[in-house]
Amino acid sequence: MTRPATLTCAVDTSEHTYAALRRQIVEAGLLERAYFYYAWRAAISCLLLACGIALAFTGAQVLAAVVIAFGSVQVTLIGHDAGHLGVFASRRRNNALGTLCWSLLIGISFPYWEDRHRRHHVSTNDAEADPDLQWNFGPALTPLMAFTFRIEGWQFVLTRLRGKHRTIELVLLSVSTLAWLYPVTVLGWSWLVTFAASQVLASLYLAGIVSTNHIGMPIWAGGSEMSFLERQLSSSRNVLPNPLVDFVFGGLNYQIEHHLFPTMPRNHFGAARALVKPFCAANALPYTEGGVLEVYRDVLSEMPSLGQATRAV
Repeated sequence: MTRPATLTCAVDTSEHTYAALRRQIVEAGLLERAYFYYAWRAAISCLLLACGIALAFTGAQVLAAVVIAFGSVQVTLIGHDAGHLGVFASRRRNNALGTLCWSLLIGISFPYWEDRHRRHHVSTNDAEADPDLQWNFGPALTPLMAFTFRIEGWQFVLTRLRGKHRTIELVLLSVSTLAWLYPVTVLGWSWLVTFAASQVLASLYLAGIVSTNHIGMPIWAGGSEMSFLERQLSSSRNVLPNPLVDFVFGGLNYQIEHHLFPTMPRNHFGAARALVKPFCAANALPYTEGGVLEVYRDVLSEMPSLGQATRAV
């Protein structure tokens, strides 16, 4: 795996360097909207979720839990892209899509997720400011991530939102909760077991995706002065692409390109990688990527020291 050896690698962090790279990306049309792609990808994601729920009514509870888990994460990944303004040109439409995916369909507050995810992008791998470092991905906590997000989402809505924004979000979360509880009236308490299992699996699936992005990369003391380009390139890792990886990871395997150009539609990441990687090589910039097994070995080797590193700085 190619990765930066130290945090003090020779990096040209001037704004001109990033501007030159961005110019190439813009000229290649890679920041243009991709409406057709997101139309079919969102349809597939929602269909997967619906099929999982339907399977529960056929008695295939184990399969239902697996498909619901996969569909749930795929739906939230569509909402993730909308949160980055990567689907529509309009902020209002992106917010509407993100709210539909997160708050209504999945039942996790979109404003809550958007707030914490924005802080992650601004302060990537900052031990004090990056909320994702607090997950710690410990074996006792990771399977509960979906439940934790729900609880924290409700707390965020009740304590941080005001006026009509809070009212709308409370209505959406309440409707979502009631909709997810409805199958109990038909399937009995077995539905709660299926739903709980699906959320544990969804938590593990999501953790499996996002753990590859930054774990094992440099972590900085809070408030470290770094340029945007230096922080994103030094802290992010790609998983080598292929059609299956791209689909399962929802484009997050192109973590470098995503962090450098967060509004870019995910179906353009492959073409962006073909520009970013040689650009980094030509300018002595770090560019870290590896195959699936290689990356997971790296992540697992870092797990024991992750908590110690975040507590020490």
